[in-house]
Amino acid sequence: MVSFYIFNETTEKIAIAIENTQIKELIIDRPDQPQQVGNIYLGKVKKVEKGLQAAFIDIGADQDGFLQRKELPFDPDTRIESLITEGQTLLVQVVKDAYESKGARLTANITLPGQYLIYLPYGDNIVISRKLTALAIESKKEMLASVIESKEGIILRTAASEVADDVIKTEFIMLRSQMNQLFNQAKSKKAPSLLFEDSVAERVIRSYSPSEINQINVDSSVLSKHLKQKFPTMISMIHWKKSMEQALPMTIDQLFKQLLHPVVTLENGITLTIEETEAMVVIDVNSGGFADRYHQGKTHVKTNLFAATAIAEQIRLRNLSGIIIIDFIDMKSTKEQQKVIHALRKVFAFDRMKTVVYGFTKLGLLEITRKREAPSITKLLGGQPNRKKVAYAPLSFVFSLERTLYQYQTSEVEALLIQVEPKVLELWYEYIDQKKIEINIKQSIYFEKTKGVTGFHIKRVGTQDLIKSYMEKNKDRVIDKLV
Repeated sequence: MVSFYIFNETTEKIAIAIENTQIKELIIDRPDQPQQVGNIYLGKVKKVEKGLQAAFIDIGADQDGFLQRKELPFDPDTRIESLITEGQTLLVQVVKDAYESKGARLTANITLPGQYLIYLPYGDNIVISRKLTALAIESKKEMLASVIESKEGIILRTAASEVADDVIKTEFIMLRSQMNQLFNQAKSKKAPSLLFEDSVAERVIRSYSPSEINQINVDSSVLSKHLKQKFPTMISMIHWKKSMEQALPMTIDQLFKQLLHPVVTLENGITLTIEETEAMVVIDVNSGGFADRYHQGKTHVKTNLFAATAIAEQIRLRNLSGIIIIDFIDMKSTKEQQKVIHALRKVFAFDRMKTVVYGFTKLGLLEITRKREAPSITKLLGGQPNRKKVAYAPLSFVFSLERTLYQYQTSEVEALLIQVEPKVLELWYEYIDQKKIEINIKQSIYFEKTKGVTGFHIKRVGTQDLIKSYMEKNKDRVIDKLV
């Protein structure tokens, strides 16, 4: 069973899934690199490319989105230039985030996801999840066939088999109503406009079946109320908690810094070295001290099988994508290689991102591809994945500082004096909502601008008099009161 910890109060939104004290999944959404997949926009057609049979759509981002002809859900035999024109407004949804110089990939075949089904206003069909048998949900399919209208479509998710027909029907009606509201909003909005945003909280909850979830812990009473309305069958699982970070196996900063480190040490001395380049991700397996003195001939395959599970876990947690090459310990036979391939395919079957394990090359390297929807953790937190050792980027220190202030809200401390690196201080005022900080932070906060620290350092914690005493002794330093 999985327990979720969703941090929504801070600027950097974080969702963590934990199973048996192990962190299984991590989702991060930040304002500098927002995850837009699932968002619905009223876009404006900027340019129609007849040769490409595609169009560039302004959705209000730095780069225009890219819409292919096949992503228009009507008149499949008609060319794109006969369907849309430059300057026209169009409802579109992001299916792949912008990446480097490329804009977001879009579709006009928009959808709204629920816990048990996905609603498609132009789907014109009822599709069943491949993990379900038609017999298991025949009654649900018959019920939905009686309520869907012309052109509407539905994808029944795996979790649909776990609930009664009326639960499915209620969710369908709710999603249809929500979609109609979006259509009405689009009539009065000016393009480009965001009409629907898929939140981190809802995204991570939907990625698991309700039967797999033990608890959903959130740091906000407002979010707790919203999720209970959104997921009525899961009300008893949703809890508003303060000081959630204390319940994690490690702090968020410890987790982030662990994921930024290129070397992962497993049990028995096995190490994984993970290197991200512009072209691909390379993972090297080193047996270290792992050896089985009684089965020397089988040591390499045992090492590789042990490493395979850890590799899949690191790929998910670090959100590695694109081409991934794994250099396992050399094995003696194709049969041994097949065991490793089978093990990887088994663990990746539960990955929410499409992952394909192709097999070993003639040089003994394993090839994998994984769908890219968002930046890797390294690029998100450190910004320079090609370095051997990646440290926090200045903006990551900003969000870490904000989390640190929230952690003090359960203490009786009166004031904090924090030394802050100039670049971090500059970004603080650019990205952090100062009014929200004034409302939510009860302590008096003082920032000392200094080049003498990397990121930030808490210099004094205690009473107002303690801070004033420090300031009196250091009148030559630049110290400003935040709140």
